[in-house]
Amino acid sequence: MTAESSTRPLHDPYLVAAEARAVLSCATDAGLVVEGAPDVLRDDTLGMAERDGVPTFTCSPAGDLALAAARGAGAVLTVDSALAGPAGARPPSVTVSGRLSLAGLEACPCCEDERQVVRLVPEQVALQLTGPDGVATSLAVPVEEYAAPAHALNRGYLQRCVEHAGRCHPEELRASVALAAGVPVERLIAAELAELTAGGVDVRWIDDAGAHVTRLVFPRAARTPVELAAMLRRELGAGIC
Repeated sequence: MTAESSTRPLHDPYLVAAEARAVLSCATDAGLVVEGAPDVLRDDTLGMAERDGVPTFTCSPAGDLALAAARGAGAVLTVDSALAGPAGARPPSVTVSGRLSLAGLEACPCCEDERQVVRLVPEQVALQLTGPDGVATSLAVPVEEYAAPAHALNRGYLQRCVEHAGRCHPEELRASVALAAGVPVERLIAAELAELTAGGVDVRWIDDAGAHVTRLVFPRAARTPVELAAMLRRELGAGIC
């Protein structure tokens, strides 16, 4: 925790918005209620991601969600965080309420079928926190602060980047870590990234000599996801991002 954040109260709009964005960026379970579309979750093609703080769905162009978005239906999304909460506390959750809108078509990366892109434009956002004593607190999140570019590199987004590198680019990651560590790749038993921040990333690996960790510090702190990707490519190679 930085000195700045440690002096801010829990209800500080910046911190509340940062935590809400982190929950949405690294979510686990999600529930979606759409006005006039009770069966919207039955679409097997339905997917969800966070794009600049906006819940963004992909679905069948003829599905209930696409039809609801075409008429601007209201919707409420509730997501639970995949990030750990304070010791003994449940992970936080976020509720986003707003109107659905169509946002074009895109090809499915798995089968190249067309998917409708649907956005849930936030009108109200609430952060739910539950302490170790089981007492729940709901905090209203100012929508303007929630949407601020300063929250793009929130801790949920950073964690998702680390998980993506390990899940989708394992071989490239091994080669990059071997190069950064000065270890022949054939000696690496395992490799991973950890503690990614705007200013650097930990590289961890296990070889025949044991477990190791080194910190790669970026030449300057990244301010946007694009800059962060460029910093990672600079330090670890193009295959990571």
